[in-house]
Amino acid sequence: MKRFSDVLLDEGILSPQRLNELLAQRQDLHEPIEDYLLRVGAIDDRIRAKVISVMYNVPLLDFQTVEIQPDAVALIPRQVATRCQAVPIAIVQNRLQVAMIDPADIPALDELRSAAQRDILVTTAPIPQIQEALMRFYGLDEDVSSVVNRMQTQETDTSVIRLVEALLNRAIADRASDAHIEPTDENTRVRSRVDGVLRISSDIPKELHEAVVARVKIMANLDIAEKRAPQDGRIAYGIAGSTYDLRVSTYPTVKGEKIVLRILEKNSTRVDLSRLSDAPGLIERLTHLIERPYGMLLVCGPTGSGKTTTLYASLNHLNTPERNIITIEDPVEYQLPGIAQANVNVKAGLTFATGLRAILRQDPDVVLVGEIRDQETAEIAVEAALTGHMVFSTLHANEAAGAPGRLTEMEIEPYLLASALIGIVSQRLVRRLCEDCKEPTQPDPWLMSRLKLDTESLQNITLYQPKGCHRCQFTGYRGRAPIIELMEINEEMRRKIIKHSSTSDMRESAIQNGMTPLYEDAMRLVKRGVTSLEEVLRVVANDLEEETSAPQAA
Repeated sequence: MKRFSDVLLDEGILSPQRLNELLAQRQDLHEPIEDYLLRVGAIDDRIRAKVISVMYNVPLLDFQTVEIQPDAVALIPRQVATRCQAVPIAIVQNRLQVAMIDPADIPALDELRSAAQRDILVTTAPIPQIQEALMRFYGLDEDVSSVVNRMQTQETDTSVIRLVEALLNRAIADRASDAHIEPTDENTRVRSRVDGVLRISSDIPKELHEAVVARVKIMANLDIAEKRAPQDGRIAYGIAGSTYDLRVSTYPTVKGEKIVLRILEKNSTRVDLSRLSDAPGLIERLTHLIERPYGMLLVCGPTGSGKTTTLYASLNHLNTPERNIITIEDPVEYQLPGIAQANVNVKAGLTFATGLRAILRQDPDVVLVGEIRDQETAEIAVEAALTGHMVFSTLHANEAAGAPGRLTEMEIEPYLLASALIGIVSQRLVRRLCEDCKEPTQPDPWLMSRLKLDTESLQNITLYQPKGCHRCQFTGYRGRAPIIELMEINEEMRRKIIKHSSTSDMRESAIQNGMTPLYEDAMRLVKRGVTSLEEVLRVVANDLEEETSAPQAA
């Protein structure tokens, strides 16, 4: 059997020189080569599946063109399918065809053969397709409506448990980042935030609301008797072979307690810096900044704009045995191996400021402060950056050029800030058009006017619009992509910070210094067919009103 690297070379996927360069950069020699190459973006999931197919001489399937037979799924129990990471596809001449992530897993093949009581015909497919199929066919034991119907006809002790499981499973299957369980006058409405947009997923009868709230509180170790004050907790939850960290927040409203659950997948903790963006030169410039021995790098953007992903990718890039990396966060979203992380605990006296003071006594090389919210934290962060530490943090500012002014409003001395800052990242997330159903369109005059575009700027460009299909749940969008602007602090920018220059003045200088504004980065994705003009308007409409350079950026 050929090795993974041999197939890459034989198939012309990577050149020997490129493969050797990548392998020379690999730090963890125990990490499988296919996982490493996937993580750094040298290959994608489809290429990985193709190589596995050639290695083991098994057919390669594409679930977008394959119909999975219910009779085949019925032959393999949920526990076996998820444990073996295998999806039953069809019954072919009395043999069960399955798609496996690892076709060479002999114990799994034996278990599948025993469960199905027939021979196994092995195939493979891209990992995301297999995991999505496992979720679709095995993750959702029952949907919400069937559980509610049963509860209304026959009361059982486990009905509420099953209902909450169905609600959580539905949200995870929909790729939701948050699930909202909220009482109304008529019923309890359940909404999920998918790709940054809230939408109704189900309704449950009003009389079941308190039971659902109590069950979630029990799972999160909260006080079920306390209904007048907000509470926070967390749930460790597993489904279809994946584990999730659910952050639970309750809030007493006039109609009853509302619950919001933030859904974090523990299996997706490794983020590679090179995969944040494919904008020309951006990652190289960002890497140059974060590899500096000291200074302060800020990441700005609204809640849910991917700031934590950018910061964690930066920490992963710097995470070597030679560096002492410590964080203070609110909360720790993902646990990063080899990095000392701590949660803010206000009741115990551990705030961002006190945590940062303690960190500086731990001989750190790199420090992550989850957010700069107040003057004390800002002062300590600036001091740390000026005394030989690399400091990462987030700040609520509308754009990169507005961050220095936000900090001077906290009464940080401009001359100290100018010396400490090395760069500011501002970012948003735009929804990706569904690749299965997006369709070409002509530019809408109203959108063109709002986005300050003219027909010449879109010549020879094919624009796409959302249509909707089963795969994207008829939204027309599936997944999100970052748009990023990076403002590097050079001598000219330092002089402007000291002089209290306006945001517009700072922005103009940053663009002249090579910064690509958010609007222009978004239009880059439009021209590549990744997103739509409607989505650009939704995400950066406010920026356009202030960004006088936007028409030229198009």
